[in-house]
Amino acid sequence: MKLLNKSNYIKELSRLRDWKQTITIRPSYKLKPYSSDNLIRKIADKLQSVIFYSLEKDRLDGMSHLHLLIDKNVTRDDICKATGLNPKAVGYVEPIQDSYSVTAYITKHIGNDYSHHNIF
Repeated sequence: MKLLNKSNYIKELSRLRDWKQTITIRPSYKLKPYSSDNLIRKIADKLQSVIFYSLEKDRLDGMSHLHLLIDKNVTRDDICKATGLNPKAVGYVEPIQDSYSVTAYITKHIGNDYSHHNIF
């Protein structure tokens, strides 16, 4: 993805919804695009929300984690109940102050071969 296209993508994604929170999920199992889609779809359905996410590789151990934008205020417990994940797997649940900056961070690998992202 060209820099100009990526910048436009980030801008439009940040405006797509009134994103309320950003969440990081790092389960104890390896994430793949298909399993990540299923996990996020489950959260979106159970919490009746719209979620954009990106799958990102960890630097050190070959595992992966998810960065989420969600259009609803939720708690770590809400995420755990929706997924069955251990609370330790939910790294943080933070309110979004600057939608563009958070969206830029979450989409930093878009356009790379190993990048995966989706919206539910």
